[in-house]
Amino acid sequence: MASFNAEMSLDGKTFPVLTVSYGLYQATDESGKPSSGVRTYLIQLRLAGSDDETLPNWAVDAQKQFDGKITFFRIDEQSTFKELTFEQAYCIHYAERVAPAEGSDQGNESYQIEMSISPAVLKIGGTKHDNQWR
Repeated sequence: MASFNAEMSLDGKTFPVLTVSYGLYQATDESGKPSSGVRTYLIQLRLAGSDDETLPNWAVDAQKQFDGKITFFRIDEQSTFKELTFEQAYCIHYAERVAPAEGSDQGNESYQIEMSISPAVLKIGGTKHDNQWR
């Protein structure tokens, strides 16, 4: 079974990803038939903490958009498994979590950043979806 690492690249910087979730959805009517166009879920991330101010600066600027990507690496093969690319994305949630562990070897995992990103365009590998914001 393969093991993976991931990192987010944004504004020329790289941030280690601890967890990430993303996806696509459609609203349905009472019978389960799709009743809307396809939309992206928020990209929800938990990152290793950093003293870089790019992410909190993005979070406090309601108009700021970034393009970026999340790259998934196969640990055992030291190769790229998949890329998740986002365009014209807003940071709509940002929080820092600190859980000091005296004498622990947790390193950056005791300081974490949680954030949610809302992208206009999401590309999962070779599959592209445009939310068609106007």
